[in-house]
Amino acid sequence: MDGTRGHLKGDILHYTHFDLETTISKINKYSTLEAEEKYLSKTALPINFILNPVAAFIQHYFIRKGFTDGVNGLIISILHATTNLRTYMKMWELKRADRKRTREL
Repeated sequence: MDGTRGHLKGDILHYTHFDLETTISKINKYSTLEAEEKYLSKTALPINFILNPVAAFIQHYFIRKGFTDGVNGLIISILHATTNLRTYMKMWELKRADRKRTREL
């Protein structure tokens, strides 16, 4: 690194969620990609359908201290949990479609 290093006097705020519509659109996109990846690698277990969303909420709200951000932290934690749930629901859809295709053959 050229030059001198210094310290910032304030916090760096990194807002990735501009509004709810954009956030949910991103969740839908990324949960589809993750569902396809997990489905192809067969890494998901049925119990994950329940445990992963709960674990995601606990991770973000309690362990990462989302509760210190008030309502915003609660909303973000719920969105993380629903992202997990949405991923597993989409995997279930992929399995159903696969079974249906297999039966039609």
